[in-house]
Amino acid sequence: MRSCSVSGSVTAVAGGYNITAGGTNIFGAADQFTFNYELVDGNFDYKVRLAGLTLADAWSKAGLMGRQTLDSNSVYACSLATPSVSGAYFQWRTTTGGGTSNSGNFLVNYPNTWLRLQRTNNLFTSYASLDGNAWFQLGSATVSMTNSIYVGMAVSASVINGSANPTIAAQFRDLATVTGGTIGTSLPDFEPPGPSSRKTPFAITEIMYKPFPATNASGGSFEFIEIFNSNPFFEEISRFRLSGDIDYTFPQGTFVQGGQYIVVAKDPTALTAYYGLSGMPVF
Repeated sequence: MRSCSVSGSVTAVAGGYNITAGGTNIFGAADQFTFNYELVDGNFDYKVRLAGLTLADAWSKAGLMGRQTLDSNSVYACSLATPSVSGAYFQWRTTTGGGTSNSGNFLVNYPNTWLRLQRTNNLFTSYASLDGNAWFQLGSATVSMTNSIYVGMAVSASVINGSANPTIAAQFRDLATVTGGTIGTSLPDFEPPGPSSRKTPFAITEIMYKPFPATNASGGSFEFIEIFNSNPFFEEISRFRLSGDIDYTFPQGTFVQGGQYIVVAKDPTALTAYYGLSGMPVF
């Protein structure tokens, strides 16, 4: 496999690849992303498990792509997943330099977000799954390509931010040809995390109180609260306060990106080391 990168890297690890990427998006008339690919002849049916995807934007994305050329405006079809609120979906471009189309929406549940892309002549079909066996179709489209195309794993931070160029990290595992499995007749109903009152974009999605084990060997506590911004855009929470059994005031300049999780921990250092947290703000 080879890598074609705007700003990123591809690292082979046990069971798959870790890819870091910048880039402005995979969308519209042109794309900017990191691509780990090989030339594939004829029909194919590939699946991969996306074990993790960090967030730079609610539309940061990673997935399986089939692409005619490595030009930024090439025709393509891809199964994509986002870090949280935007879910997984099918996207394609049918004309060089033309716009893109999307279909489907499926919840993401890392480390068990599975994506699948199938080619039958010029018909490309996209699927998603939570176990790599029970598949749900996200959509299909006819995209005219030659017999030999570039197929692989695509990642884009999907951020346009002046001179800054944030990167994201995607963990691809268990890439394989599809064998067996089932296909559902309709996408399952699901409700993404969000506030029960619908009056605020924030929701407390997890409370860990008196866990087992409660501390590390040095006495560092593993208690925490997880908070989620269900909006697709950022919110500032500078000087906002959690009070009661926990008492914490967010420092000045605290922003929570759209679709981002944050954690307020009793002992941030102990919690981060124990759970191996990365790419998530811990206060």
